[in-house]
Amino acid sequence: MGFLREVGRARAAARNPRAAAVVLRAHHGAAAHRQDGAGSDLVAWTLVGINGKGGAPYGTCVLSGAIGDDGRFLVVHHKATRPGLVAAADVVTDCDFQNGADTVLLVDPNGQVRDALAYGVFAAGDIAAGEGPPHPGPQANSGQALARAAAGVDTNDNLSDWVVVAPSF
Repeated sequence: MGFLREVGRARAAARNPRAAAVVLRAHHGAAAHRQDGAGSDLVAWTLVGINGKGGAPYGTCVLSGAIGDDGRFLVVHHKATRPGLVAAADVVTDCDFQNGADTVLLVDPNGQVRDALAYGVFAAGDIAAGEGPPHPGPQANSGQALARAAAGVDTNDNLSDWVVVAPSF
């Protein structure tokens, strides 16, 4: 795995819950994943939101295009108000992930989950569909994001693999 790079909320103002963006950075470490680097086709790949309350999917973003030369792919909500965010997007969508406790799955065209991030504080009975323990994530409306602790490194442990950062977009 190791495909999800940064997941976060980029908000022009805390009152605007739709200014969300998701950034994907391809994994360049293991030879098995090198084909997923810059220029890799993302047509028919999806991001799927999984609700921590019950584990049901609640939103699917269909991707299109290819990963840029910088190894990034930016997915932005169509109502984003942060200046330049929509113009910089590789995909503009109406998909809007919740603040947590939830999971975001990156799914390839064959239906294989290639990466999974569970984030937020999960209560007893909640379902974390990520890898290992969920990351508690940033505070809601903080303008922060989750990013890989080490670029491209995925140990299949959300708690260890992700850190809270300022968004890079």
